[in-house]
Amino acid sequence: MIWDHLFGTYKVEEKKTTEYGIYHNIHTYNVFHIVFDEFGKMIKDVRNAPSWKAKLGYIFNAPGWHHHDKDERISTLKRELKEKMNN
Repeated sequence: MIWDHLFGTYKVEEKKTTEYGIYHNIHTYNVFHIVFDEFGKMIKDVRNAPSWKAKLGYIFNAPGWHHHDKDERISTLKRELKEKMNN
């Protein structure tokens, strides 16, 4: 840090917050429920999918893929964010 001041390369750090993990509150301390909650949601999505293609999509596509809603996969969200920042 002192070298940055001496050479004029000092830059204030930007506070970055990285969000990862579970985005919603599970409202329990039951370890079994915490571990298997997302598997249950995935099974529910597969059961409610209208076609075999959609069922396989829920199983094999990245998390955030939906057959009817906006694509919320991380690759899509990153691309949209880059496009928004470039405009």
